[in-house]
Formats: sequence, C-alpha cells, structure tokens
Amino acid sequence: MRECALNTLDLWLAAVHLDKMVMKVSRLALLPANPDILEGVDDLIQLSYLNEPSVLYNLKSRYTQDLIYSKAGPVLIALNPFKDVQIYRSEYVEAYKQRCNDNPHVYAVADAAYNEMIRGDGEMHQKKQEQMHQKEQGQQQQEYQFQQQHQSLEPEPVMIILGFIILAIK
Repeated sequence: MRECALNTLDLWLAAVHLDKMVMKVSRLALLPANPDILEGVDDLIQLSYLNEPSVLYNLKSRYTQDLIYSKAGPVLIALNPFKDVQIYRSEYVEAYKQRCNDNPHVYAVADAAYNEMIRGDGEMHQKKQEQMHQKEQGQQQQEYQFQQQHQSLEPEPVMIILGFIILAIK
C-alpha cells in the first residue's frame, strides 16, 4: 500500500502513495496506522491506534458503505448521509428490540436507554420497599428496647409490697 524512504540527514520522510504522488513530511507529524483487518470496525475502541487520522479513516470507510452509525464504547457516532439510506424501517426496530442486530444504531441506543430506565425504575421501587422494611424493623427494635428499658426501671408490685412491709416493721 504505502512505501516509505527515510532521509536521516534532515529527518524528513518521503512517502510514495498509490497515485504516485510524492510528499515530503516531517517524521514527527506521522502517526501509526491500524492494520487492514481493522478497517471499518463498528466500535472505535477496537482500533489498535486511536488517533485522529485513524478514527476519520475508519468513519470514512464505514460511510462509503452507507454505515452511518459507529460507536466509541457506549457513545454513538452518527454521520449525516445526505441521502436516504433505508435503515429506519420497522424491521430494523424489531431486530433491535429482539436483539438480533448488535450493530450501532440509534434504535439500539434508544432500546438500551428504555430498558435501563425500566430496570432502574424497578430497582428504585425495590430499594424503596427495602428501605421501608428496614425502617419498620428499626422502629420495632426501638420500641422493643424502649419497653425493655422502662420495664426494668419500673418496680415490680411484689417489690413495692416488700418495701412497705420493711418500712412498717421499722
């Protein structure tokens, strides 16, 4: 694909491209390229070298195939196709709902957000129930402790009678 010849005296690199154009570029301006097998990956995190030229080249590669959605981890990247690309039909919606398609798409993001919201809402309800239960248990425990303290402070009727008897004898 690309051939490079290095002139070590002035630290400039002459790059010979496929179109036979020769450019003189500083070695410091060059960035590493990804292997061809990673061309057009849908998740940019898979790239070996995540630099600006690599990202732009990958997005361009996908764009030429009408793949306007890419992702970088959990972040969806959308490119404007400036044409109708036929990726918003009802069968796409169903495929993403049933998780048959794991390619990056706005439907996948929407479905994931909805499911997370529903799951989070269920978790929130469950947490509230657990907190209420713990609060009730705590109140019951406090009431029990309060009763135990007051029972130990109150003299038993037998002790009261014995006290009166002792006082009467003296």
